[in-house]
Amino acid sequence: MKNPAIRYTATKKEETMVKTWISIIFSMLIVITAGASFSAGPELTEVEPNNRPAQANAIRLDQTVIGTFHYGDHDAGDYYSLTAPGMGRMTATVVLANPQCGIMVGAIGFHRGRLETEWVPSSSTQPASIYSKKGESPVSFSFPVEGGYKGYIFVQGPYLNSGGYSQGNLVITACTKGGDYYLLPIANEKLRNLPATANDGKRILPPLQYRLIVTFAGEGAGVDMGKPPIVVTPPQPPIVTPPPPPQAAERILIEAENETESSIRPLSERPARNTKEIRPAWRPPYSGTGNWYLAVGGEFLRYQFNVNRGGMYYVWVRDYVDRFQPKGVRRISVEFDGRAYGTFSEVDVPAPGDKGAFGWHRVGNGVNLTTGTHTMKVTKEATTAGAALLDAFYLTTDPNDKPAEK
Repeated sequence: MKNPAIRYTATKKEETMVKTWISIIFSMLIVITAGASFSAGPELTEVEPNNRPAQANAIRLDQTVIGTFHYGDHDAGDYYSLTAPGMGRMTATVVLANPQCGIMVGAIGFHRGRLETEWVPSSSTQPASIYSKKGESPVSFSFPVEGGYKGYIFVQGPYLNSGGYSQGNLVITACTKGGDYYLLPIANEKLRNLPATANDGKRILPPLQYRLIVTFAGEGAGVDMGKPPIVVTPPQPPIVTPPPPPQAAERILIEAENETESSIRPLSERPARNTKEIRPAWRPPYSGTGNWYLAVGGEFLRYQFNVNRGGMYYVWVRDYVDRFQPKGVRRISVEFDGRAYGTFSEVDVPAPGDKGAFGWHRVGNGVNLTTGTHTMKVTKEATTAGAALLDAFYLTTDPNDKPAEK
C-alpha cells in the first residue's frame, strides 16, 4: 500500500480519547468472555518484551493474563512460562477482543528432555499449536504435560490478513477486508502523533487485546474414591526395552526459481525490469540456478511441495541484503496452504561490497504440516525502495538444523 508520510501532533483531547478507547476494550473483553471460565483472582498484565522464551512472563495456573498485540507479535508471539504440577493435560484458553483477527496458540517444553525450542509432542490428532478460525473466540488449546517440567505458552498474532502499513512510529493492521485498522504499538516506545483515521479514511482503533488463562487436569481426575483399595502385588523385575533408533530429520529444499505459479505486475507498473534471474553474473553467490526479483507490493510466488512425514517444520528463507537500502524495505509475507504464517524482514548479514549478499535466516516458530502435498505462497509486502530478492527456501523437522551457505 502506498501512503504519503503521516504527520500529526497529538493533543490532550486525543490522548484522553486513546485512554477511553482502551477502557472500552477492557469492558468488551469482560462481556465476550461468556462461555470461557476465567479466574476471579488477581489479574496479570503482560510485560513487554516477551517475544522469546528467555523473556517469558511468569504466570500461575488459573490466573487471568491481559495481553496486548504489539508490532512483531505476528512474527514471534507473546511467551508465558509456568511449571506443570503433575502428569496430565494443560489447556490454554484465549479470548479475543476481535474474533475476526487470526491468532496461533501453542506450547513448548513441559516434558523431559524438551528444550526451549522444542514443541510439546504432536501427532496427526494432537497438534503442538492451533490456529483460530475466523470469528472463533474463545480459542482453547489442550496438550499433555509431565509433572515438574517447565514450559512456555505462546500467543501469536494478529495475522495480517487484510493489509496494514507503518509510517514513522505508527504501525496499524486490519483484520478483515474493508474493516477498521488497529494500532500495533512498538514495545517500550511511547505512542506519539496518533491520528484518528488512516490515509484511506478508515478508523484507527486502540491496540488489540486478549485474555489468557491456563488450567490443569491431572491424570485420574474424577476417579471414584469410594471403590475398594487396589491390592498391590510385589514388584516384578522390569522388562527393559531398548529405545528406538533416532529418526532422521526431514529436509525440504525449494529453489526460488522453481515456482509453480508467479504473479508479476506489467512492466509499465514496475520500477525495474528484473523478474526471474537465471544465472545472473551480477549477483553474489546464489543457490540453484538463480533467484526471483519481486519489485512491487502484492507480487507473489507460489510453490507446491510434498511432505513425506508429517510434523513440525522449521522454515528458513535465503534472501538478499545490500548496503544501499535500510533494513526492512524488502519484507515478505509467507502463507502455507492459504493460511498466513507471518511477515518477515530480509536477512541481517554483513554486505559491505556493491554486489550485496544472499543469506539464510529462520523465520517464525515453525508450521505443522501433514504427510502429503502442500503449497507455500511468498508475497512482497509493499512497494518500497528495495526489491525482495528470493534465492531459496528450506523446511526441516530438526530445530537445530541450518542449511549450508554458498
